[in-house]
Amino acid sequence: MFKYLNKLSCALYLGAIFCLPSVAGENILLFGGLSYIDDETTPVMAAMLADDARGPLLEEGDAIIDFSFDAVGQVNGSGGLPNISNRGIVHNEDQAWTIATDLGATRAAGQLIPALQLYSEHVFGLLALANYEDVVVQTLTYSDPRTGERKAAKKRTYIVGVSALILDLDPETSYRRILMSSSDLGRFELDLPEHVDPTEAQKVAAYRMAYQNAISGALYKLRKAGDLDADRMEGRLNNMVTGFSMKEAAPAELMNYDLARMPTGSQYRQNMCTIPDGCTSAICRKRAAMLMHAFTSSLSEAGLPVLPPITAEYAGDITAGIELNLSLFGDASRLLGDSQSIRIDPADAATKWVVTWRGSRAEDRPNERYPDLFTNRTFTTMIGYVKGKTGFDGCTDVYDLQRDPPDADVDANSLGCAVETIINSQGEPGRGAERDFYTLSALDHVLKIGGQLTNERSSRNIECKPFAGADQYALR
Repeated sequence: MFKYLNKLSCALYLGAIFCLPSVAGENILLFGGLSYIDDETTPVMAAMLADDARGPLLEEGDAIIDFSFDAVGQVNGSGGLPNISNRGIVHNEDQAWTIATDLGATRAAGQLIPALQLYSEHVFGLLALANYEDVVVQTLTYSDPRTGERKAAKKRTYIVGVSALILDLDPETSYRRILMSSSDLGRFELDLPEHVDPTEAQKVAAYRMAYQNAISGALYKLRKAGDLDADRMEGRLNNMVTGFSMKEAAPAELMNYDLARMPTGSQYRQNMCTIPDGCTSAICRKRAAMLMHAFTSSLSEAGLPVLPPITAEYAGDITAGIELNLSLFGDASRLLGDSQSIRIDPADAATKWVVTWRGSRAEDRPNERYPDLFTNRTFTTMIGYVKGKTGFDGCTDVYDLQRDPPDADVDANSLGCAVETIINSQGEPGRGAERDFYTLSALDHVLKIGGQLTNERSSRNIECKPFAGADQYALR
């Protein structure tokens, strides 16, 4: 119907086609609210935003929608996203129409985006997409402050992923292409006595807090992602995480990963999108997805523009791209409507990354304060990656294939770690607990990689200690 041609804008407006000079440099960014992948991948976000939500789900759903708009306001208050739009993020209809009429448009119902496209140079959409949820449970010990008795507690770490998507609002396509995005992994910790399960309200509130952290992080990381090339309608050399693998020194059996299906160099060179899935269980795929989302978050932290990772929940021909039909949730104005179809296309990312769990070890030492009662088991993990540039279809014609870290000595302080406090009298913890602590040590390393990619010292504490809570009451 129309294309942007230099400084000439053409659009269907009120039943007629107009071609008028657009205002140079006017890139408008419209916030469309929240969405989520599906009920299986992000069940709590889906339940919070459901039409039939009641009680805590309804309250926390309303709270997360309100927070997302507040977070946009905070980004605007700190300078907006000048790499994408020379205006602040537009997040309500009155604001959008004020811009449109200032540029010369006439207000008419249902014609907001066409009017903005007619009078500005480019109009983009912004969407916060929830795309991961999980919880990791740890057992901690502490001293009862009243009796001095040693007791156990459960620490639940709720982990979620959010991608902030910049969308092309081209009216000639049935889907919205992602031009660039940023990602963040949000966490929230909940401590309860060992035999007390969280209530539904506590669980939903914990996920909501984790999502708030991820939404804020993803929005702010967009500022790091470099300039959006509006004329070419693409991000600056987008990056995409497309797979996960484990090596021989990793706890593959514990994680239910089949080393016989580990990707080979030949397979990487043939296709960087269809990485062999070595996972043999749902829990393995869940933790693999966690590390892929965490790695994407680290790439964003390093200032690299990213596309959402392609994890195991996506089916079909990944090489051809993935279309998702998303419901949108926001205020009454719904600047991008009630739904959008978006396309995750590997061809829009010049560089592909595969997260590689290279190795792990566990080491026992007596607890410093109570050596006869407790043992501190330190889990240490090295995460690496394989990355390559891809050809025209975004998956094949792979070149410049690299691995990191190389097979050389690695500073132990740069690795990921987690510490479990074991009660000696209770014997060895179960394999599920061991798997969780290995996962946390892997996650710790992945979250350090953002700084390492930019040759910066990690902002995270590199000293490996028991998780807070092990003796937090005894030390008061």
